[in-house]
Amino acid sequence: MLKMVSAQIGNTHTKPHGIILGDLQMMQAILINPFDKTIEEIEYSGDWRDISSLIECDMFTVAYFDDTDDSVYVDDEGLYVENQAFFTIGDCPQPLAGRGLLLGTDEEGDSTDCKTTLEEAKAMVQFLGTNPAN
Repeated sequence: MLKMVSAQIGNTHTKPHGIILGDLQMMQAILINPFDKTIEEIEYSGDWRDISSLIECDMFTVAYFDDTDDSVYVDDEGLYVENQAFFTIGDCPQPLAGRGLLLGTDEEGDSTDCKTTLEEAKAMVQFLGTNPAN
């Protein structure tokens, strides 16, 4: 089952699901780039505002997949972007548009280090090019 939660940058009254707003801490994350078909480990600052710059969007949403504690953040308006690139991950039933940021989630919904390894992510991700029907 795909669950998605959206957050708009600039709305300081909304706490996006899965984000630590208190003390910031660096976290291990995985960045999925369907434009150049790369998947790489990165460090994420723990500041929810940095998600939008990492995945290059103004508004993001989060999708859960494969009954794991990890989730993937993607551009919430990605379907409206011209020349968009798509990917799928695990059992997620629909293609995801644009770059993705893989982070872990704890039992309270806060972001944590990504539990999926780089090798596991590479095995789960399929790049679809610019047409999700390919």
